[in-house]
Amino acid sequence: MTRALRSSLLALPLVLAIASCGSDSTSTAPPDTTPPAVTSVTAVDLFHVDVTFNEAVQRASAEQSSNYIIRILPPAMATDTLTIAFATLGTDQRTVTLSTWAMGPAEYSIGIAGVKDASGNAIQTPVVTTFNGTDAADTTPPVLVDRSPTPGATGVGVGQPVTLRFSEVVDLTAGGSDPEWVVTGGGGPVSFQTEQVGYAEFALVQDAPLAAGTQYTVTLNGVLDAGGNPMPGTSWSFTTTNQTDTTPPTIVSTVPANNATNVSISGDFKITFSEPINQSVFEAQLTPDPGDGTVSWSNGGKTLTFDPDAPLLANQVYTLAVLPGAYQDLAGNKNTQLYTVIFSTGATLPAGSFAGTLTGHPGSAAADPTGALVVATTALVFDEGAFDILGSAVVKANDTYDILHLPDTVYYPFAIKDVNGDNDLDPSTGDAVGIYGVNFLTNDFEPDSVTISGGNRVTGVDFVLTDLSAITGTVSYTGTYAGDFYTLIIALFDTTAFSPTNFPVRYSMQSWPYDTSFRFNALDNALADGTYYVGAILDVNNSVAYEPGVDPVGLYGGIDTPIPVHIANGSDALGLNVSMTDPAPGTRASAATTGPRLPPPVHRAPWLAKLAEAIHRDAAMPRPQ
Repeated sequence: MTRALRSSLLALPLVLAIASCGSDSTSTAPPDTTPPAVTSVTAVDLFHVDVTFNEAVQRASAEQSSNYIIRILPPAMATDTLTIAFATLGTDQRTVTLSTWAMGPAEYSIGIAGVKDASGNAIQTPVVTTFNGTDAADTTPPVLVDRSPTPGATGVGVGQPVTLRFSEVVDLTAGGSDPEWVVTGGGGPVSFQTEQVGYAEFALVQDAPLAAGTQYTVTLNGVLDAGGNPMPGTSWSFTTTNQTDTTPPTIVSTVPANNATNVSISGDFKITFSEPINQSVFEAQLTPDPGDGTVSWSNGGKTLTFDPDAPLLANQVYTLAVLPGAYQDLAGNKNTQLYTVIFSTGATLPAGSFAGTLTGHPGSAAADPTGALVVATTALVFDEGAFDILGSAVVKANDTYDILHLPDTVYYPFAIKDVNGDNDLDPSTGDAVGIYGVNFLTNDFEPDSVTISGGNRVTGVDFVLTDLSAITGTVSYTGTYAGDFYTLIIALFDTTAFSPTNFPVRYSMQSWPYDTSFRFNALDNALADGTYYVGAILDVNNSVAYEPGVDPVGLYGGIDTPIPVHIANGSDALGLNVSMTDPAPGTRASAATTGPRLPPPVHRAPWLAKLAEAIHRDAAMPRPQ
């Protein structure tokens, strides 16, 4: 399943008008049971068709492109369909614009079904009508049909991204440059990442939470559609909340519930959270993959609904897994617990299971494995850098675990525990990890597997939980080459007889200015216990070596006062900042002072290097189409 990112709430108005007519009598309007009707279908230009309904329709169903089929006429060519890229509901909540492949001046038929009105009445029998196509050029500029926070909004969460939805595809590279999208407030511009979360949807995700009780302004300029039509520039403001929220969100309930049987193959999935969720960063994993579908949010942003395009498999066991750090509230607090749900469309759950004991890493933060998560993952996709979770358990106070209801297959058990206290499970930042058959302390890196066949139970699946050392941080630089693109070398040096021209113990090569954070760890880089200087070099001559008179360089703590970083027995050095500066005036490179050309970076076996990627895989709920 693809990653689900959603930029706006699904409106679910309740049409129950209750009028009081006096102390002794009341009247209630009859419920709405009539589905929406199509009032017109118009070809706007060669790429767009407008479908207008007689009443407001629900966004999720109206924007599901599979609810519309366009065929060219005459009937002899009825099998020729016009591809619909996506559908967008307009601001009137009644007009849906279909973005299509190029039309011509011919007659077309359109079939519409599944679209729901505000009361949930769906068009069951397809509505079929005709319209005249056109080859007229696209001259209509894009429109910002939805945005959040809305203009003038108050009490906005400090971790809530700015979400944008346009009436059509916008071209982020038109004219050879990015559009000018700016967020300002709190004394200056806000640093954010632009994520495309749909064909015409974007999320501006801040690199750090906004300031509380502060007004921010969003300005959009240079927005063009695929035809080069410009949208007029626009700006609006909102104000963040004054309240401080440090409570992580949790999952309150799911439909189906855990261990449910005889689940309908045509039902929807629902997840209800303890508070409104940031809809642009939610991830989950449903196994087996049910394919694409529609994702919508309701209940003030606290309930997610996933409606698969196709029915589930009959007599099939499904597992829903939501990893720690997979979602966050509007204040930026991440969830801290793994949440798994197993259910079956048949009458029973599988009987397979395995159990064992974890041994902690002596003298480290992982010495006590209590509370670690043990996960049953499948072997097939694990080797590809991702994995399917089919079961999990939490290690008990006696260091044991037991994973139940496992389908027949081959598993690679592993365990992980948050030992650095950041509420994010990531071995690349020093969290403890254990893999069945692997013992990092004795350099045994070959994993073992567990086979469940015929619903059998396997015991004695014992392994070691190891606290992995890590060094992480970021690089900053504002010198001569700050606005250009270069290779950034992050290096760990031996502190004995140190010189920046020495060959580094470990290093990574990254892209400046896009990739300014770094991570070294025992899992991926074979980082050993010891004492290091942490340095950064901007390789402006592409020499793959340090040239003292040419390359900007920096050391943690400063060029003249470097601070040694010591790691041992699972300890970490996290959040370091290395500031690079230009060479001193008058210096120049020479062959005698230029460092050796660097060979490829050191990594462990690829299988181990993929574990962190697998834990943080892009998962689950499908992108709305």
